Amino acid sequence: MIGLKLGFNSNVQRLSKLIVDLTTSISIYNKYLCYEFLNKMGLTYTKLLLSNPRKPALKPIETKALVDSGAVMLCIPDHFRIQLELEDEPNSSREISMADGRTAKVPYAGPIKVEWEDRICYVGALVVGDEPLLGAVPMEDMDLVLHPLSQKLMANPLSPNFPHHKIK
Repeated sequence: MIGLKLGFNSNVQRLSKLIVDLTTSISIYNKYLCYEFLNKMGLTYTKLLLSNPRKPALKPIETKALVDSGAVMLCIPDHFRIQLELEDEPNSSREISMADGRTAKVPYAGPIKVEWEDRICYVGALVVGDEPLLGAVPMEDMDLVLHPLSQKLMANPLSPNFPHHKIK
């Protein structure tokens, strides 16, 4: 009986150690998943082709743009406006509010043809910053969505072949 009891205690100890090892492994794996998830969160960029539809002889600019569904407009740096020879009319400037709370008056230029994969739109752009920013207006026009988990820009899965707009 004592031998059986010792064997039982030995098995319990081994099982307890196995549970501790498994719990530790799961904890480490969960920390890894959280680390991977947090490192994938953040800024999303996408490739765009920007051109001047009024001057098709000019070469388009292929660029990497920051995707920001919280921003409204397309924003481009001034050297893009110069390269695309976009019109900048004197009374077309816009007042903007920036993330840090500052406001500024910036030029508004266009039109710009924006191409993302097989979708296009025509918009005006705020001339501000040192990198292009794709805001909600051109994203809505091309029926694009920002996937929350992968943080990738994609065509709306409900209209994968061409943009769909609800007008009612």
